[in-house]
Formats: sequence, structure tokens, C-alpha cells
Amino acid sequence: MGIPSTAVPRGLGGRQARIIVLWAGLGAILLVAALIRTTVLTTRFPIGSDSGLHFSAAAWYARTWPALPPDEPFLGGTPRGTTIQPLIPWAIAGLSKLPGMDLYKAVQLYPLIIGAAVSLVLYLVARAYTGKESIGILAALLYATSRFNSWITYAGYQMGAETSNLWISLAILFLLKAIRGHEEAGNGVPADKRYLYYTLTGIFIAAQVATYDVGTLGLALLLGGIATVL
Repeated sequence: MGIPSTAVPRGLGGRQARIIVLWAGLGAILLVAALIRTTVLTTRFPIGSDSGLHFSAAAWYARTWPALPPDEPFLGGTPRGTTIQPLIPWAIAGLSKLPGMDLYKAVQLYPLIIGAAVSLVLYLVARAYTGKESIGILAALLYATSRFNSWITYAGYQMGAETSNLWISLAILFLLKAIRGHEEAGNGVPADKRYLYYTLTGIFIAAQVATYDVGTLGLALLLGGIATVL
């Protein structure tokens, strides 16, 4: 009578190793994305070029966070005289409430977090669209190492642009999941899950509107661009 084998199934160790390498590589890319965005933080420019406006707005929002101030223009209050939408300063105000944080640290840390987050979401979008991990890694790497935000005409990053990239990427990701869900409905993808994906897509598009004033034409181009990609 033979003795039952307890050996690890062939290929399992290799698969685990690939997963470890994949996530280690992705983690390194996210770290690079954050570190690149610190290169503009110098003695002369301790915060990014558009961060001053967000800083002052975040200080205003911090008084009543998480509620918006009653004089917020979105709630019918007096306009601030800027085109800043409420979501970024609201998020910075919330970040400043964490232990050991203040508004100045929060306005420095926020772009680092967003840069890494966009890289991660683009990895997920590219992987979902192509079905290939390697393409996802390449997409994350290209965004993480892109210095469009600091090498053009000013020493700083564009908070609105990077945060917009996050919401647009998330909208594409969940819209793609919803469409794929319809295509695979016969394979047991529940309808309520597909509708959840559509709802999340709408939420992220609304977040984009609350982040960056793109105007009616800009919003039409945004929606058209998403439809073209998909």
C-alpha cells in the first residue's frame, strides 16, 4: 500500500513566487510614484505651485469638517473668488485631522498619496482591459515615473489634474467591470453587482465634477473619452 503524498502540487510554488514578485514590483512602483512627487518640495517651494489655494481652502473647511462650511458656494454661500472645487480641500482638511498631522503636512502628503493611488488604479484598469498583468505593471510604471506634473513650466504638481486622473480611472475601471458583467451574465454574474458597478461609475464621475471645474464641454469630452476607450 502506497503512502499518500503530502508534497506541494507541482507549479504551486512557482505561482506563489510570481505573485510575490508581482506585488513587490507593484509596491516599488507605488513608492516611486510618491517619491517622484517629493522632488518639487524644496526650501524655495515647500508645497506645490497650486497647493497654496488648496491650503487656504482646507483651513477654511477644517473649521467644520466633515461638514462643509455653511457659506460654501456649493451650498449657496458667498463665492471665494477662486475656481477651486470643494473635494480636494475637504480631503486635505480630513487628512489633517489624523494623529500627528496638521494642514501644512497634509497639503504636502496629499499629492504623494494621490500619485501612488492613480498608479495602482491604472494597473487595475490595464489588467482588466487586457487581461495581462504585465500590461498593468507597465501602465502603472509609466504613470508613476511621468513627471508631467513638475517639469513643464512651474515647480510644483497639479493637485486638481492628478485627483481628476484618479476619479476618471476609477470610473473607467468600474464601467469596464459593469460592461464585462453584462457580457458574462450567462456565467452567473449577478445583476445587482453590475448595477453596483454602474452606480460607482456615476459616483466617481460626480467626484470628478466636485474636484475640477471642467465645464459642460469638458464633461461631454470626458464622457465621450470614456466611451471611446471602452
